[in-house]
Amino acid sequence: MMKIVTLLAVAGIATAASAQWYNGDPDLVNGLAAEFNTDVTDAYVFEDFDHGGGTITDVWGNYFWSSSITGYMYEIRSGMSNGFGGTLHASGNTDGAYSMTPNGFDAFGFTGYRLSADIADVNLAAGTYMLALSPIGKGSGRGFVQSTSGANGVGSPNDNDLNWFQSTFFGTTYQENLQAGNDFSYGVNIPAPASVALLGLGGLVATRRRR
Repeated sequence: MMKIVTLLAVAGIATAASAQWYNGDPDLVNGLAAEFNTDVTDAYVFEDFDHGGGTITDVWGNYFWSSSITGYMYEIRSGMSNGFGGTLHASGNTDGAYSMTPNGFDAFGFTGYRLSADIADVNLAAGTYMLALSPIGKGSGRGFVQSTSGANGVGSPNDNDLNWFQSTFFGTTYQENLQAGNDFSYGVNIPAPASVALLGLGGLVATRRRR
């Protein structure tokens, strides 16, 4: 490990994905390798989140990044412990649309970016799960998920110092990160309830689109 330091509106109907869990804004204190096909072949950082049950549609994270991306890798697991990967519930390699845009949290000579990934829908029972999301590079550069102290976090838990690191490149097998202050900026979306309005002539528009 290296330590460095839609909205749709059609005739009165609006639907959007909403954040069920967000671990908090970047605090510009640290970062942990979360990258594929850079100068590092593979690195995942897992953060735990409480899920109320239902469909997860999008995941995102905030990163220090020094290369272009070609996609992303993600996993959702449960029951992880030090040295043990638990149960894999969902994983993918660029399953859906994604975007990576500057987030304004630049530090350590890196530009800060937010990666938003529209994953294949994942329906899970209520429980605690672990999310990892790593951008895929073009064979060079580095990428680190940004640390957070929980500012503007949503859901639970936030800033709880419990995460795992997995990388064959660094020779770690679901290594528990016990260093205080190292929590990382991920988020999970679920579908928001549709807001439906009646139109003239008694018509009802029922269009719905997942973001």
